[in-house]
Amino acid sequence: MVPSKQATLLLLAALLFWAGRLGAQEADSIAQLNRLRVLQNQIIQEAVGLPEANVVDHWKFLLVNSSMTYTSNANLTPGGSSPDVFTTNALGLGWQPALGRGFGFATSLLLTDFRYVRMPSLSLSFLDWDVGLNWSGTVAGMDAQFSISQTLETTQQDVHQMPTLSSILTVEGILSREIMAGHTLSASIDLSATPYSTPWENNYASASVSCGYAWNLTKSCSLSLSALAYETSYFAGPRNLTSSAGATVTWAVTSWLSVSAFADQTWNFGSNGGSNYTVLDTGMNLSAFLSF
Repeated sequence: MVPSKQATLLLLAALLFWAGRLGAQEADSIAQLNRLRVLQNQIIQEAVGLPEANVVDHWKFLLVNSSMTYTSNANLTPGGSSPDVFTTNALGLGWQPALGRGFGFATSLLLTDFRYVRMPSLSLSFLDWDVGLNWSGTVAGMDAQFSISQTLETTQQDVHQMPTLSSILTVEGILSREIMAGHTLSASIDLSATPYSTPWENNYASASVSCGYAWNLTKSCSLSLSALAYETSYFAGPRNLTSSAGATVTWAVTSWLSVSAFADQTWNFGSNGGSNYTVLDTGMNLSAFLSF
């Protein structure tokens, strides 16, 4: 358990760090922005898979995450000749009270910072404030979770530009079922759109489907396999179809702390041939989810 005063101080320190980075960021492509947004979602999904995160009523929680990743194609170019290493550091604070009958209210503030070693111009910082409603229960014998949320997101992409601001509406549904002891299958669908974004070229609508398999190798170690496909259509014209497949081995050190190793292969096909690329990401991740 972490005292609320300590959690608040940690969050304030992270916000000051992020504010200090605003003047040091450089340009990045829309494709890179979207890719890092997907990686950010994976961070959250891994953290909330920890045992302590499965409490029905968290009330308050603190998310801390740090990882190092090798990427085979940092620039996301068709040739794929730009390997690099980047670090990811995330800090989040949230409140998630239960409302009864399986419904819950959720709000959170999440800071995520991506730092590239060889190509610092690709580095990005996200600051997200999320508000939403969720429901969990059973549908046709399967565990089910549904949520609708509104996110206000700011990112810094260029030292010569103001931070971008986006309003993102997301609807998500997840179904899972344990097919035998220690073996679980899951599937999800996610719909999102930006009703408002500056600059307006960043406005988009996307739909994604994913499936996963989790195997509890031991009481504290698990293997998960996943496949994801999503289409993103930008209001300015370009469209992208992206698919990925990956594997993760996770060791739950305690009920709130985990260490994992992962590998993901991604393929992107765009309406502009220059946006076709493949990229392999491998790395290590440390994630903590503490309720208090």
